[in-house]
Amino acid sequence: KNIAHDDTNGDDAAPDGPARRVPKLVCVRTFTGCANSKMTMKRSVLSCDDGTLLIVGGGEDGEVCVWDAQSLSSKPAARVDSAHSSAAIACASCPSQMLVATGAIEKKATVTIWRVDLKS
Repeated sequence: KNIAHDDTNGDDAAPDGPARRVPKLVCVRTFTGCANSKMTMKRSVLSCDDGTLLIVGGGEDGEVCVWDAQSLSSKPAARVDSAHSSAAIACASCPSQMLVATGAIEKKATVTIWRVDLKS
């Protein structure tokens, strides 16, 4: 899949110079595992000190999944099935502290902080 984004409003020339290059996104890999058919879930990338690159995201059923971006598998390396009692719609990471936050649309708008443990 190629997705082209052009924010030049149809004009390929920059205001003061030559034509700008239009960036293109090429799908390199797709990760599966969290159920999302109705909502768009936020994902977060966590770059660890040892070079590990993790992608964290949530599902409509409240689960939280962690994918190893460098693994050959497209399935989650880890998952918490009942992380939230409703859809996990938000995700953010703090690489320096090896923390991930996930948020859900539960009655009290729950945010859960997770510590990433690469040793287990």
